[in-house]
Amino acid sequence: MDNQFIFFDPEEYLRKQKQIFEDVLEVKLQQLEINNVNDEVLTPEMASKLLGKSRRTLEYWSTKNIIRKRFLAGTHSPYYLRSEIIAKLKEEK
Repeated sequence: MDNQFIFFDPEEYLRKQKQIFEDVLEVKLQQLEINNVNDEVLTPEMASKLLGKSRRTLEYWSTKNIIRKRFLAGTHSPYYLRSEIIAKLKEEK
């Protein structure tokens, strides 16, 4: 039996993983009917950029119930609602 090696670009791998996550997130949200026109679902990366805070801060705020971290049913994939992030931004001003 011959040994076979697979070589891949780590950055390309991460891009594909992110795309898979976003695709799964979109499908799950449609299934759960969470994705309505009035609220946008944000990944942790998107939420932290919008807040101008690190993901670590976002995680800390989630543990302190400052911002609610939600999970897709049956997964460990977290998401945040844009309306809640915007409310937090207005609160800080």
